[in-house]
Amino acid sequence: MPSARISKSYSLGSLIGLADIITILNAVSGFFSIIFSFAGHFNYAFGMLVLAFVFDSVDGILARSRKTLTSSRKFGVQMDSLADVISFGLAPALIVYLMNPSSLSVLAGVLYLSSGMIRLARFNILPLRGIFVGFPIPTIVLVLPLFFLFRVSPAYYPWLLIALSALMNVPIAVPKPKIKIPKA
Repeated sequence: MPSARISKSYSLGSLIGLADIITILNAVSGFFSIIFSFAGHFNYAFGMLVLAFVFDSVDGILARSRKTLTSSRKFGVQMDSLADVISFGLAPALIVYLMNPSSLSVLAGVLYLSSGMIRLARFNILPLRGIFVGFPIPTIVLVLPLFFLFRVSPAYYPWLLIALSALMNVPIAVPKPKIKIPKA
């Protein structure tokens, strides 16, 4: 059996950069949010969502500020979406269910997670510059910690997820923020 030679472009060293490491920290924050949720430590779970948002913002700024190869750029886009599904899709859906276990919370969580996945997949294939179509899932997830911070009853959280699900995929243009790292 002939040995297959694998192109250097498939090596992890040529694909993973600093922005991708930050993206992994986003996913890890989402994972810890889930762990804290199952332990009933919702204040830490929401804190991890906010930390995931910070990592997601930083990885985007770094990725746009660096001139990267096409293959590593495509790799980074996929990594970012996978991390976002964990941190901004699955983690919030589980938090809502664990804070208010009900059939409505299950339905809202499934709708929210599905809407988030659709939103992220659509973002990856649409060649839009300067705008989002619908509200970005990382930005939307910040609403949930605010509800917790202001001590809104968890009975309202499933309804919030349903409303946020609609906002992610509403066909309106939302401007992208323009943040750049100054060059040294």
